[in-house]
Amino acid sequence: MVTTFTVSFNDVCKKYECEQTHTISRLKEDIIRDYNVTAKYIDIDFKLERPIRTLGKFNLEPGILPRTLDNYTLDRFGIEGKSIEATFSIIENYTPFKKRETSKPLNLKKYKQGEIESGVSIEANYNLESSDDFPSLS
Repeated sequence: MVTTFTVSFNDVCKKYECEQTHTISRLKEDIIRDYNVTAKYIDIDFKLERPIRTLGKFNLEPGILPRTLDNYTLDRFGIEGKSIEATFSIIENYTPFKKRETSKPLNLKKYKQGEIESGVSIEANYNLESSDDFPSLS
């Protein structure tokens, strides 16, 4: 299913049909490109009558979407198949956070637990009366 965003700015209205695999950041990039915005970043302001809430997903509240949600895909919100009206404000002097790609694969072998032979018992020799083995707590 797709989500339709109707974005209006300076009496110009454009529609964006986004797949659920698209991110908020990609939507913002499309808006910046289509409206010929010279700044590198915008804030989306959703014009909703009431919040969109779905159990186990992010809430979509009326107003400006927090910037921390830019890198999440639309399937993380409960907005599948909905039509949402929005506008945006241009933000100067802000660079959005980009996730760095990891260049080398994660080596999990270094965390592998050592092999223990089954049936081998280790006997500890402690002297219960010794203050070296069991120092005083006071």
